[in-house]
Order: sequence, then structure tokens, then C-alpha cells
Amino acid sequence: MNTKRMTCRLATLADLDLLAALNEQLMQDEGHPNDLTRQQLADRMRTWLQGEHRAVIFEEGQDLVAYALYCVGERSPTDRFIFLRHFFVQRPLRRKGIGREAVRLLLTEVFPPNARVLLDVLYHNQAARAFWQKLGFTEHCLTFEKRGAEFNRE
Repeated sequence: MNTKRMTCRLATLADLDLLAALNEQLMQDEGHPNDLTRQQLADRMRTWLQGEHRAVIFEEGQDLVAYALYCVGERSPTDRFIFLRHFFVQRPLRRKGIGREAVRLLLTEVFPPNARVLLDVLYHNQAARAFWQKLGFTEHCLTFEKRGAEFNRE
């Protein structure tokens, strides 16, 4: 039985290298087609953190177990939401309740009460889809993408 209590803290710019390394692992795990270098990921994370995004680091004792990156979005003055851009649990710690506890902390200690939370999951990432559904998230929309300039007329 795990006796360590999970805590969370807002990341700072001092955490950029760590966040870039975790983001790189996240993209590998989800099969994301992005080919940014670790330095480019750190630069992008810096831009996000200096803007509207916030990163949360989850720890058990001195051990980093997960991270999340989010921002507040708004479609209109009455349609505000939290967009959870990244959520990552360290590979050896998966399927041990770490993700569930990290999401619980986000929803109860980080996000405003009753916040509407949106997130994207790559369609082919069945494990992530199952995880979020198990936590009560429901599918909301399907995004289509086309790469390349060629257009087929049929």
C-alpha cells in the first residue's frame, strides 16, 4: 500500500527542462506526429507559461509522478472552460491510481469549483480514451485534420 500523499504545485520557469522532458515522453506515448526537439519543447513551454497556461507538477514525497498543463478558455462571456492541454503520468507509475488522484487534485484543489473541463485525446490512443471515460469524461466532438495542400475532387 502506498503511504505517500500526493501533492501538487504550480510549475515555474525553473521547471522548463523537466516539463520539456515530460512533454517529449507524452508525445512519444500518445503517438503524436510532432517532431520538435527538447529545446523547442522547452521554448514552447516557456511561451505558454509566460502567457495564459499554467503547469501543475504532482509529487509523492520527493518523487515527481505526473504533470498537467492547462489554460482557461472562453468561447463567449458565458461559455468559459478549462482546457487541459497535457496530462502525463510517469510510465512506471501507470495503472496504480496516480492519474486518478492527480485528476482529483486538479478538480478539487486547482480548478475552480464546478469548472467545465475540456481535453483532446488523439483518436487512436485507446488507453487514454479509456482512462478519461473511466473518470466520467464523455466524448464531446470529433476533430478532422488534413495535411498537405492537395485537394481531391471526386
